[in-house]
Amino acid sequence: MSTMDIVLSPDQRLSQECAPIDEIDDSVRELAERMLETMYATDGCGLAAPQVGELVQLVVIDVDYGDGPKNPYVLINPRIIEADGDPEPFDEGCLSFPGISVSVTRPSHVRVHARNLDGDLMEYEAEHNLMCVCLQHEIDHLHGTTMVDHLPPLKRARVMAEYEKALSWIYENCREGFDVNAGKPLTEVVTRSKVVPPDKGWEFIAKFSVIVRDLMFGNPKLDKLGWHEEALGKNAVAGGFQGQRQWTDWLPNGDFTEAIMASTFDWNGPRQPTAFATENDTLN
Repeated sequence: MSTMDIVLSPDQRLSQECAPIDEIDDSVRELAERMLETMYATDGCGLAAPQVGELVQLVVIDVDYGDGPKNPYVLINPRIIEADGDPEPFDEGCLSFPGISVSVTRPSHVRVHARNLDGDLMEYEAEHNLMCVCLQHEIDHLHGTTMVDHLPPLKRARVMAEYEKALSWIYENCREGFDVNAGKPLTEVVTRSKVVPPDKGWEFIAKFSVIVRDLMFGNPKLDKLGWHEEALGKNAVAGGFQGQRQWTDWLPNGDFTEAIMASTFDWNGPRQPTAFATENDTLN
């Protein structure tokens, strides 16, 4: 069974209210199975139906996989019936915001009612742990709320501003060349990302390039967001990554990032070039 494309911000489907599921039939079971496969393939611990383009109230979660065997939960029409305890901050990521992590403060204890795939009413309770965060995060998605919606407006704008600036500059100044692999008998794993849809590739690449630069040199804007250590960077003189064959099984490659880092300019204007190298197995 194939994985599903992840819906990426700012897609409007992420801000819509999802419909309850009235009948648990084979189509719902198949959706749950494909969502779990997609979640595991992308190293996620939770996934909500709108994140794969299905506007229904279905969530899959597994916070144990990675440290042990798979332990998946499928929640249909989940409802938070109790959320209390001292609020706790947690650095959250989201498959719909690749490369972005934000600190979100949520109640430290939660109880949830939901149906399972057999139609049984189940209760889930979690406190002071990843499951507690994941339940709230994924159920938020079903009501059109994402993790960045929990940030104050100014902080939310800062999180997205650099990426939006880079993406706008890329669209305006960078033209796609011809595909040197067109017509070659390459497998789909080489020609197409399993996670990022073709029309969202540049959005991912823009975020990836910003993150690479910040990791190497730091960014004072991160300090204003509370990420003091990350704001300092690594004081790097060169960078890169190896093993892109595995990387590009799932995500767009690093060619643009390599090119822009080695140039004398980017979306912020003139700058010193940086030695940055990646593998590119399909063009070697």
